[in-house]
Amino acid sequence: MELELQIALVSGGFALLATLLSIRNEIRSRRTVSEVEALRVADERRFEKERTVSRYREPLARAAYDLQSRFYNIIRQGLIEAYLVNGAKREQSYVIENTVFLIAQYFAWAEIIRKHIQFLDLGADEQTRSLAHLQDDMHTLFRTDQWGPQFRIFAANSALSVRK
Repeated sequence: MELELQIALVSGGFALLATLLSIRNEIRSRRTVSEVEALRVADERRFEKERTVSRYREPLARAAYDLQSRFYNIIRQGLIEAYLVNGAKREQSYVIENTVFLIAQYFAWAEIIRKHIQFLDLGADEQTRSLAHLQDDMHTLFRTDQWGPQFRIFAANSALSVRK
């Protein structure tokens, strides 16, 4: 074989090797860019989820605390006996109207949260699952007659049709 042919073959081999290495590096680079982009999107989703949840967590917690406080006053402190049975007309109205308000406030925030976060993937978040279980427990407590008919709230049934 001639020297020029050998040099051409070696040069061609190095050129082929350089091309293959370049292609491999380009593939790795694109894969890395793709992975970084996926991480960025995941971070944005996580941030958005945290922002959405935190926006509603405090008002719901406050409404739940207010409602819990009212129930504590009714059950443990004798609120009904003191102000509804033995109170003045103004006190009686306040106990009824404010208790209804506290219940409505809790359910309003629970519904707002349900509507705003229903499409977010929150299943992996332990705190969110815990919140969902607590909300289910609250709804169950209101659907039972365990506390008397005054505190029972029937669940809406979307399957019911409107009668004509």
